[in-house]
Order: sequence, then C-alpha cells, then structure tokens
Amino acid sequence: MTKKLFTVAMAVVALTCLTFWGCSKKDPVSVATTGTISGVVTDSTNSTAIAGTSIVTNPATSSVTANTTGQFSITGVNPGTYTLTASNSGYNNKSISVTVTAGNTAIANITLMPGAPGNNAPNTPNSPSPYDASTGQSIATILSWVCTDPDAGDTLKYDVYFGTTNPPAALVSSNQSAASFDRSGLVKSTTYYWKITARDKHGSTTDGPVWQFTTTSIEWISIPAGNFTMGSLPGDPYAQTDELPQHIVYLDAYQISKYEITNSQYKAFMDAGGYSNIDYWTTEGWTWRTIYNVTEPAYWTAESYNSGMAFPNHPVVGVSWYEANAFCNWAGVHLPTEAQWEKAARYTDARYYPWGSTWDGSKCNSSDNTPPDTFALSSPVGFFLAGASDYGVYDMAGNASEWCNDWYVSYPGSSSPFDYTGSSRVLRSASFGSHDNNCRSANRTQFPTSDRYVYTGFRPAK
Repeated sequence: MTKKLFTVAMAVVALTCLTFWGCSKKDPVSVATTGTISGVVTDSTNSTAIAGTSIVTNPATSSVTANTTGQFSITGVNPGTYTLTASNSGYNNKSISVTVTAGNTAIANITLMPGAPGNNAPNTPNSPSPYDASTGQSIATILSWVCTDPDAGDTLKYDVYFGTTNPPAALVSSNQSAASFDRSGLVKSTTYYWKITARDKHGSTTDGPVWQFTTTSIEWISIPAGNFTMGSLPGDPYAQTDELPQHIVYLDAYQISKYEITNSQYKAFMDAGGYSNIDYWTTEGWTWRTIYNVTEPAYWTAESYNSGMAFPNHPVVGVSWYEANAFCNWAGVHLPTEAQWEKAARYTDARYYPWGSTWDGSKCNSSDNTPPDTFALSSPVGFFLAGASDYGVYDMAGNASEWCNDWYVSYPGSSSPFDYTGSSRVLRSASFGSHDNNCRSANRTQFPTSDRYVYTGFRPAK
C-alpha cells in the first residue's frame, strides 16, 4: 500500500514539472558550417576606395563586386583556403590568399596598383646577397637578388637604390636587366642599405624591402713612399743564404693591415660564399679546392689550434696561399709583397726585430714564452702592444707566419741563386713556435701554395 502511494506521488511531481517548469527537452542548437570573406579594395598610391572591383575566388564560390566604398562580402563560404583575385579597369590584377573557418569572418583587404588591366605586378624582390644584416662583407661587393613575375613571358627591369641612410635615397642604377650590381670602392666598417624596385614591361613596379650589410673591419696602417733596407749583411751571424745580399728597395706609398686576419674576419668570407665562388680563386687554386673539396680552413670545425669561431680574435691559421689569396680578392685587396711586408715590419733602419735590434721575448708570441707570453698556441691579435713596429703594425714577429704574394726566388745579385721550381710562395714573420732567429724581420720561409699548417696565416695590403 505504501509503495503504491509513493508511485502515485512521483507521477504527480513529474506532471507538475512538465506543466509548470518546462522540464521538457531543449530544442537542438543551430551550428554554423560556413564562413564569410569580407574586405575593402583601395588604391595603393593614395589609399582611396576603389568601387566596382570584381572579386573572384579559387576554388570558386560566388563572384562579387565591391560597392561604392570599395567594400565587399562573400557569404556562405565553406571552410578552407582560397585565392582571391581582384581586377579593375586601369589596375593590375592582385591575388591574395585567405583562410576561412566555420562561423567566422575572414578579413581580406586588397590594395591595387595602377597599371595595365589584367597585368600582375612583379613579385617582391627576395634572396639578397649579401644576405640581410650580414657583417664583415667585402669593400668590393657584388649585390644580387631574385625576382620573378606572375605573368608568363613578362620581362623585368630593375632600379637599384644604395647608400648609408635608411631608406637609401641614391638611385645608383636605373632600368637594368641584370639581377646583380657591382659596388666596388666601399668604406670599411660601414653599414650600407640597399633596395630594389622591379618593373615589368607594362610599367608596373614592385618595391623590395630595404636590406643592409656592414663591410669588413680591417684596420689599415699607411706606409709612406721611400727607400728601406731589405735583407741581411753577409757578416751577420744570423743571416741565411736566402736573405743575401742586403739591398735598398724603393716602394710607393701603400697600406697594410694593422693586424693579422682573424677567425671572425675570415668567417665573413666563408659566409659570403668564398669557397663556392670561382671568381675569387686562381685557376690552380680552384682546381685544388675542387679536387680536395676544401670548404674551410684546416682545423676549423674541430676548433683545434685556436681555429674556428670559438677563438674569434685569434689569427686564422691552417690556410693555404690559395685561400689567403681568395680572401684578398673577395675583400678587394691583395697579399703584400715581400718588400711591403718587410718595410712595415723593420722600418727603414734595417733593425732585426719590429721593436729594435735586441731580442725581447716579452714583446711577441714565440717559443721563448717570456711573460706576458704564456700562450702555447696563437694569441689574440694585437696582444703584444710593446712589440708593434714603428709604423704601428702588430704581430710581425711570432704568432702566425704570414703568406706573401711573391714566389720564393733569390734576391737580385745573390751569389747563390736558388734552384727555383716555381711551386713555393714566401711566408714572413714567424709563429708561436719559433725561436728568436726566425722572428727576425729579414727571415724568409717558403711553402708550396697548397700547404696548410697550424701556424700559417696572413694579412692583406692595398
């Protein structure tokens, strides 16, 4: 009896809920399955609205026309990515990509450039060389870029803007066909800005972004014109046969690098494609590089012997004459002649060492290891301030042996001419492992042009 009364009571409650409180099931909610594309069409030159512009989608949905204020809207678009192409008489066509999601409005504002109807303006110039924001670039740099046009068969011409201001204001080349431009005679340690404007045969143009690069930071010491004494005297206890006879040499004024080329400076050459551009190499050097697949100095990746970017301010070592010469060609300079190197090192008074005629192991990085020389290998360039020559050139005794431009031949008037085979170039200075005799400014060393050792480096001249 009690159970029956409980059942009746629950039924009454349920009926009351349905009658007074609306406890029935909710109606199903409508879920959007399409989206909308909306935007405004404007003139790229003055930002004014362009009425009457036709907007077509791909994949096709429905075509619309912008209203008097340049606005358009395409509804009922299935989710996905679409290409919108806008066309209007007196303007280049313009295509953009837009992604539609269900229940949302995708904004697709379009700017049209005045030009031939149906023509597409050039694509934006890209892939600059030197790459944007690069450093350590040559002062004789070739600018290059990539640019294409959406219209088959359309040809492009370029305007090149270049300078030290951002944006660059100077038009240095106009209406050229080549996608490259030679900029020689630049200034070291300077940031340059450049921009390309591409123009198609219909006169439509596209401006590229402003790119920049900074030239190499080689510091130069000026050596005045005049005579100096080269070589050694026969009675000199240290003199070697190849240093005889001592003779007077006249040189025109020139400049030589204050320091040996460092790992960081050499890295700029590598980053600029130094090992892949045949133009920087001699014919023999390029053949050697190719046969042995040389892409960096010896020891570079292993960072042994103070090589590589773990030692940015140490002299680059493990380079052949071919590599040193290629760097110089890239930088728009040259390896010094023997005479240029020796004059910069020993001044004009035939002194033995850059600082004078008395050996002092504390003034260079040698095997003597007299403090502050505590280096087992190379030291940072310019470390030994007291060892600079009178001209202010550093590390011309010890640290790294330096390639010169000359073939290894006997001096004019030598009583013991060499049996020269034409395979070796001269190195000057000595290295971190050399004794005082080899650190003399008149000392000469020679190796085949392809040899690469833990102590062979270089400095350029111009």
